[in-house]
Amino acid sequence: MNHESGELPSDDRLEKPEAEIPQICLDQFLKTCGVATGGQAKRMIQGGEVLVNNSIETRRRKKLRPGDEVQIYDDIFVVALAEPEANEQLEDVEDASEQDQLGSEDP
Repeated sequence: MNHESGELPSDDRLEKPEAEIPQICLDQFLKTCGVATGGQAKRMIQGGEVLVNNSIETRRRKKLRPGDEVQIYDDIFVVALAEPEANEQLEDVEDASEQDQLGSEDP
């Protein structure tokens, strides 16, 4: 609790629109962590060997968010995703703008 205002501390996931919360698919997360290859991740997930937030998860494309816990056997991984750097976001905007300009030119 914030002693000055009497408010509870904010949770970033509650304040950000859904599209702005960084996400990763479960199968990709397992590959990124080095736990499994793509095929191994698929078999582990569909075989019910993977828990997400203490529940068996059988969807390979399950979207994980920062703070989610993934358990494989006795190992627990906490999802921590970096947000894009400001300059990366700017590059994306510039690329989109450039594509728009190229698409609007007459041949």
